[in-house]
Amino acid sequence: MIADATRQWSTRVLRISSLCGIFFGTLWLVNAAHMVSTTGAAAIGAAGAAAFVASVRVTRGTAPRPTGPGAAELEHRITTAGIVQAIAGVVLPVTLLATGHGEHSMAVVVASVGLLFLWLDRDVDVARLRAVGWALVTVPIATTMLLAGSARVATLLAVAGAAMVGNGLLGVRELRGGRAERTTRAMGAS
Repeated sequence: MIADATRQWSTRVLRISSLCGIFFGTLWLVNAAHMVSTTGAAAIGAAGAAAFVASVRVTRGTAPRPTGPGAAELEHRITTAGIVQAIAGVVLPVTLLATGHGEHSMAVVVASVGLLFLWLDRDVDVARLRAVGWALVTVPIATTMLLAGSARVATLLAVAGAAMVGNGLLGVRELRGGRAERTTRAMGAS
C-alpha cells in the first residue's frame, strides 16, 4: 500500500532531516558565533556535538528503511532531491565565488536546503519540514535585502542555524516519543 510507504518514509525523513538539521545548524551557529567570539563558538560547537551524538543514540531504530509497494519509488524521488540539493549547494556557491559574488554563497546554500525541505514535505508530508523550509528560503532573501557585509552573513547563519537545530531537536523529541508514526498514521486515516 502506497500510504504505508509514505508513512514509513515520513518517519525516516523526519529522523534524517532532524539529525542533519542538528549537525549543519550547529556548524552554521558556530560560524556565526565565531564572528563575535571564539569562546562562544567553541561552547556552541561542544553543545551541538553533544546534542547530535545523543540524538543519534535516542533515535536509533526509530526509522528503518521502508519496504513494500511504493517504497522504492519514494526512495528514488527522495534520493534524487537530496542529490540535486547537494550539487546545487556546492556548484552555485563555487560559481558565485569564482565570479566575485562570494558574499551570496551562504545565502544560496541555506536557500537550497530550504527548497530541499519543501520538496521532501511535498513527497512525504512532514509539516515540520514545510515550516523550516519556508524559513530557510525567506531568511536569505530578507538578510540580503536588509543587511550588508559580515552582519548579513552572521545574521543569516545565526537565524538559519537556530531554525535548523530547533527543528532537529523537535523532530528527535517527536521520534523519541513515537509521535511521528502516530501523527502520520492519523493523518493518513483522515
